[in-house]
Amino acid sequence: MEHATRNDEPTDEMKLLKALNLLASTIDDQRAIIGPVSRDWVKSEIEMNIRIPDIPLQILDTIQGRDMLAHEIFPDQEIDPNDIRPADIDLEKVAGHIRVNTNRLAKLEPVINAAVLTGILLLGKQKYGRKQKGIPEIENDLIIAAMIYDTLGRKDRFSALLPLEYETVHDQYIRDYLGENVLRHIVEIRRHLEAFESAIKGGTESTLNIPMEYANVLASIAAARLRLTARAAGDRLFSTLDEKKKNELRMAGIETDGEFPEQPYLERDYKTAKAALALKGVDHATIREPLTSTLMTAVQDVLEDASKVTRLCGRRGKALHDVHLNLPMMEYYNAAETPNSLATVYMAAMESMRHLDRGRRKGNGTMLAHSFRIAGIMEQVLGCTTSPIMAAVAILHDIVEDGSRGTIGYDQSLEKVRLRFGGPIAAMVSEVTDSNSKLDGPRKAMSTYYHPALVSPEKQYDVSRFTEMHTKPTDAGKPYTLPGMLTKLVDFLATQEEGIRDPDIMLGWWKHSGIRIFWDQNIKGNVVRPLIERIVLEIKLSRMDVNYERKNDAVPTELLEHICRLLERVLDTADMYMVQNLAILADEYGLHEDEQQYLVAAFTDSTMSREQFENKIFNELLEDARLEARIEAGIVPGKPYVALFKKVDTPPVSKDTSAFMEYRQSALRRQEIRAELGLNTPERAEVLRKKLADVVRLYDLLKCYESDLI
Repeated sequence: MEHATRNDEPTDEMKLLKALNLLASTIDDQRAIIGPVSRDWVKSEIEMNIRIPDIPLQILDTIQGRDMLAHEIFPDQEIDPNDIRPADIDLEKVAGHIRVNTNRLAKLEPVINAAVLTGILLLGKQKYGRKQKGIPEIENDLIIAAMIYDTLGRKDRFSALLPLEYETVHDQYIRDYLGENVLRHIVEIRRHLEAFESAIKGGTESTLNIPMEYANVLASIAAARLRLTARAAGDRLFSTLDEKKKNELRMAGIETDGEFPEQPYLERDYKTAKAALALKGVDHATIREPLTSTLMTAVQDVLEDASKVTRLCGRRGKALHDVHLNLPMMEYYNAAETPNSLATVYMAAMESMRHLDRGRRKGNGTMLAHSFRIAGIMEQVLGCTTSPIMAAVAILHDIVEDGSRGTIGYDQSLEKVRLRFGGPIAAMVSEVTDSNSKLDGPRKAMSTYYHPALVSPEKQYDVSRFTEMHTKPTDAGKPYTLPGMLTKLVDFLATQEEGIRDPDIMLGWWKHSGIRIFWDQNIKGNVVRPLIERIVLEIKLSRMDVNYERKNDAVPTELLEHICRLLERVLDTADMYMVQNLAILADEYGLHEDEQQYLVAAFTDSTMSREQFENKIFNELLEDARLEARIEAGIVPGKPYVALFKKVDTPPVSKDTSAFMEYRQSALRRQEIRAELGLNTPERAEVLRKKLADVVRLYDLLKCYESDLI
């Protein structure tokens, strides 16, 4: 299990990363107002590029939709997006050639956004709230508990590969994972919430006597929930749903039709937040006043006059923009001055939430959950050696790429990261931000491989001072720092995990072996392989050189041991992704189960020569006639989708097995690395065999599920 009990108490930084990982694993499929959504709903929201005329008018006629149209159709004009009427525009004529990322369109936010906001509200109370003698402070364990209280009783999707083996989050789970004190706070929060909600129904909330620290928790939770509801109401999101989604909501007892169907939920959450903010002990300066002057006032105006609903959203909407910027942590805290602190990690989560708020990836997860997963894996493998600055960079690693105008509709940039977090963090984010050139990443990785030492951020950046610092995406001329290397490896690992867990959710090219193997080998692989080899070299040097620890550029022994654990996980996940890709390839050719098993065995058999492999696999097993029959049956779109053929748009499509054979060499090299580092013990080999078998079982299960839907 990923959350195995530790002998030592985790640090506050470790607890926060664990909590973020838990949010990603349990409630990432829950949306504002409506709660959990189906797998089909999630599948319909994954990111893709789509022509503007193919977007339904009801989606274009939202604040987000009109803002996107203003930017794409009238880029050189000063035009108010509110003046745009999509129905009056000949979209096929003026925008038929324009494709946009679907993440720029309005969507219901994931509930994890509310959890992040809850944490930031309570952190503001902790740092800037009124201190009263005899009244308990808002400790970090309480903030963690307030963020994750709703994960109790839910399935941890990351605890196993097969759904039937997912572990339920229960008391002992929390106790082992985060400690007794966090569990105690969760129990108290849930108890006070239950009493509070019952009192609201009975109109007796004014008689409650809730301890002050928990009163602040209830107020933060209720306000964060209202923020998500208000954003959905402002975008009139129920009107953007197709009939299939509306039916799903009706089955859950949620009405989606009418002039303003979000109003009952907005009114419900407003009433709850108002009562929570009025509880005795809620800090006025850091919680009640900032929320009342923005969010509460705006929602009250809408409930009194529905025509004002558009004021809730947009770039200056009080449910989205103003309420965030008015929070004490956003107003007073300077992360640039204290980059290596716990509060900066919280702020990194908040900044990512603000700019990745509606982003979906190509699989089951949201962009925010992916960032939290990266940080969570860092903590799992590096433990207490994960510094706050390393955690912050892990959380922020995609914020510039995915928070950009073209991807999600915001204007995030490295300069804005520098202004909020300072030069060192911005520089570290820049090195893991992809540039426009596909060659920069591999060049930087090779520069890292040939560099005589692993570079620490302390040597490359002065992390102890607020500094001006040049930032350039990737910057191929400089090697990765050690945190940059680790972030790249974990990002690759997590993305592979997403593909392993959700192959049925992938669309188009990403459902097939061709693009998956090409991406694995030639896109990300060309960056990751040199980094892996550099780490292997460093581990070998540390074991061979008796004076290694005396060197100025030596990696501390404890950290190097953790890095070796990470490397083993990277190798295992790469093999799991490889096996799934081979299962997809076998399915494309219509292979039987025993033939699929032979394909995998031959692919990873180091005793089989290249000539023997090519003869057995290409000439006897993966025959063109079998593939052509699958194409004829409509199971495979065409040969360019398959790993053994060139990816061309027009016929004739010629065979090209070079990338596939390079992919095999990479798999065999992973076996060599395990042997070189002593990672090929019988116990570890047995664990890996179980993982690989589970990958195939999961793929077969999801394939059957998808067939049933068809």
